[in-house]
Amino acid sequence: MALSLSDRTNQSFFHFIHEEDREEAASRLLFLEKSTSFTPFTSRYSYKNGRYGHLFWQEAEKTEEGWIRVIAEPIEEENEGSWLYFLANHTEDPGYIIDLYGRVLLINEAFEQLYGWKKKEIIGRPSPVIPKDHWHEWHEKIEEVRKSKKPVTFQTVRKKETELLFRCLPLYLLFMNGLAVCFSA
Repeated sequence: MALSLSDRTNQSFFHFIHEEDREEAASRLLFLEKSTSFTPFTSRYSYKNGRYGHLFWQEAEKTEEGWIRVIAEPIEEENEGSWLYFLANHTEDPGYIIDLYGRVLLINEAFEQLYGWKKKEIIGRPSPVIPKDHWHEWHEKIEEVRKSKKPVTFQTVRKKETELLFRCLPLYLLFMNGLAVCFSA
């Protein structure tokens, strides 16, 4: 992604990252060492009009000169050519896509119908369908998928917007392009 900073002099690139995501982005990028591997992540960033979007940080490396080279792209869920759009909108199963911290990046229509939340209510926030007392189990599964790069299917408890808890049929969790992709039957 190329951002033009010509109209915003004397501002750090981190100025454009959402204030709640700056510390994490700085720790992942500024302290990157040549010998360490980079784990993809997402953050929110500011458009010129003040609205926020999501940025997917795919790769980063430290050059011989000490510069940090980053590959990042905006996550544009409405772009029909994007793989996120395809995954979320070409299945009849309720599905949602989260980053590795459990923040929702995209949901499909079946998700809205089953769980009751609308996109504008949960995009960029932690997944509301996971009850707080099940977060530990959820994060263990995300970490398992991230490390193994293999899909995991498991049963868990879910909640709807109405706070009604129900036993979920198997949840299918896979790791793709640095994101955890979830589908539940």
